[in-house]
Amino acid sequence: MSFTDDIMFIRKFSACFFKNRKLPLGEMDFSKSMEKTDRGDKYPLLFGEGEYTETVQNGVYSFSSSNGNTARLLGHLSPYATYEAEILALNGECGFVFQHENERALITLRHENGKLFAVCGEQIVSLAAEFTPGMRFSVLPRKSKFDVYITAAHPPVCVGTFSAPAFERAAEEVFFMHTAAGFYCAGDVTAAGVSFYMDSGVSLADIRPVRYENGEVMQENGRIFLTASVRLEEGCYQGVFSWLPGTEDFRLTGALFFDVGNGEWANDVASSLLFDRNTKKWLLWVCAFSHGHILARAAFEGEPRYGKNVIDVTPLPLLKETDNDFAFGGKPGDEDPDLLYDEETKQWLLAVCRISSGGGYRYHFFTSSSPLDGFSYAGRGVKGDETGGSFFRYDKKLYFICGNSFSENSDYRVYEWGDLSRFGKLKADYPDGGFRGWGTVFSVKQGTRNRLYHLTFDRTLGSNSGYNWSYGNLYCFEGIK
Repeated sequence: MSFTDDIMFIRKFSACFFKNRKLPLGEMDFSKSMEKTDRGDKYPLLFGEGEYTETVQNGVYSFSSSNGNTARLLGHLSPYATYEAEILALNGECGFVFQHENERALITLRHENGKLFAVCGEQIVSLAAEFTPGMRFSVLPRKSKFDVYITAAHPPVCVGTFSAPAFERAAEEVFFMHTAAGFYCAGDVTAAGVSFYMDSGVSLADIRPVRYENGEVMQENGRIFLTASVRLEEGCYQGVFSWLPGTEDFRLTGALFFDVGNGEWANDVASSLLFDRNTKKWLLWVCAFSHGHILARAAFEGEPRYGKNVIDVTPLPLLKETDNDFAFGGKPGDEDPDLLYDEETKQWLLAVCRISSGGGYRYHFFTSSSPLDGFSYAGRGVKGDETGGSFFRYDKKLYFICGNSFSENSDYRVYEWGDLSRFGKLKADYPDGGFRGWGTVFSVKQGTRNRLYHLTFDRTLGSNSGYNWSYGNLYCFEGIK
């Protein structure tokens, strides 16, 4: 019997990670008065103008001035992080300032004459919401843009995106490491907390487990790890999550960025991340959208699953325009790679989702004695619109499972390695709600049994964004015989 004949996938749950998983980076906790600086200054002044008073009592910060303002240091600019203030009272404005040498961006929430405004320089957005005590105001910086949210009740609401051309270099280390981030106040302000953190964005996509070289899922204290694209109002970054399999307990544990040698922390995604127990090194293949939509790769030491990390990667050399679909190298449009070491043939297998000369995306497969180069063409899938594929072993057989189709709901192809001329299809009791989802199927040892899971996503538009590609809710299925 084949995998597709044996297994039915049962929907366990669906979820949306709308900025509700967080990886803390720093905070102002207001546990001590910031004016007592003789033995340390927790939140130094970035600048202060006019006359003002500041008090800290019972974990609450109060600022009052008729003609002044201050900005106190929270940390430095961290691209794609969210900066948030919980505001208890506001008659004036407060928010965040990002200061780089002579360049300054000030993004605030202004409350005057009973009305609310989001403000960035000359850019002003009038808000329909009324101010309520405990309202949260947050700002997410990315290259040349600031996304602004308010939260009166979950979920947060995006109230606009401000343009900031002077911050086009916000993802370059030499720029953001020399850019201070501060909490700004003017008028009368009371705040209960100010913090910054990486979060799970407005949705996610491109889910894959972190595995060992042979495809076995890495497990630690009952939890496994997943890479997933964290989608923002526009664009994304590569998040790392830990998951207690079968439950809705997902935790954001890391963020990965990729440097090709130019000092920019690129927000590339769709990683295939393995730990090779033979060499004691991590192996990575990733889609370098930021460098011509080709693939990049790396072998490295360290720990990429926790914290905010940058990985030095090398893009594949560009193919010539005269090269055919079967050539190995950097072809614009290549994406969603997956890597596995086949212990039976002693070969590395690499799957590349490539635009076929006949039209549509098809998976092309390559083999090599090395995990990063020297690959030769080994075959390709059937014509279609394939996406998000992964290698997977079941009952000692090697399969490749991928999403497909712009028109069919929950269309997942299952190839048995060795015969790529035909495929079966995953069976499920309920559809996942979308098209061209990811074929992320894997086995995890739980107790005395191996349990099968399928994690995927749909492409539902999230928030107020006009960027509507690959926003997704999460779907979890469990496979049973």
